[in-house]
Amino acid sequence: MTQFNPVDHPHRRYNPLTGQWILVSPHRAKRPWQGAQETPANRCYLRTIQMLPLRR
Repeated sequence: MTQFNPVDHPHRRYNPLTGQWILVSPHRAKRPWQGAQETPANRCYLRTIQMLPLRR
């Protein structure tokens, strides 16, 4: 029988400070991003900020 390797599989760990069980997903950071994509800031907005009188 093979040994359980916590680095390869999602598992739960007990946090004694909070008394809660926590789900650990070690490969989560390696998943491809499927979230929202935002466009870069508008250059007109940046020019307006540069023209503010109180800007140093």
